[in-house]
Amino acid sequence: MKKIGIIGGIPGSGKSSVGKQLRQKGISVFEIDELYPDLPGEERWATFKDQFEKLVKEGREGVFIGSFRIPNTRKEFLEIAEKHGYGISGLFFDLDPKLVTERIKKRSGEDSSHRMSKERYEESVQKWNEQFSSQDNKDLEYGPWTVVKDPEITPVKLADEMARHLNWQKEFNIEGYLSPDQELARR
Repeated sequence: MKKIGIIGGIPGSGKSSVGKQLRQKGISVFEIDELYPDLPGEERWATFKDQFEKLVKEGREGVFIGSFRIPNTRKEFLEIAEKHGYGISGLFFDLDPKLVTERIKKRSGEDSSHRMSKERYEESVQKWNEQFSSQDNKDLEYGPWTVVKDPEITPVKLADEMARHLNWQKEFNIEGYLSPDQELARR
């Protein structure tokens, strides 16, 4: 069975750090902030969903990273994966917004893969708080989601757990393992 990982959560929660660790294991990672940094919100998500569906139809595996703040968005992505017979592992960061805001204040816009100013991050966190807390997020209580509330869990541990859950773990030795991108390039 083919497998897909989905990582969502509040801006600044560690999604990209987990993605970086997964890439180091040879796993393909598709991150909305890297792929479409200049597209506006709705267009960005529609493009990301179209790309997700295209890759799933092609039989590709990998991890998809975005906020996945809106329950209906999470549902749409899960339905696409399930429709094509994929196993799914979801990781969702639900951390204290004050902690995340402190993390963001320490970031340098130049060092961030998101190319976003600290002010824009703070606005994103505020928007997240307003919208996320007012929604019915019961879907996170069941299904493929593991909800992370502990800020002390390291990205390395989370990446290891996701890789293990998706059976992508090569016993911490990725020599000889090709990511789906490398396999396609090889053909």
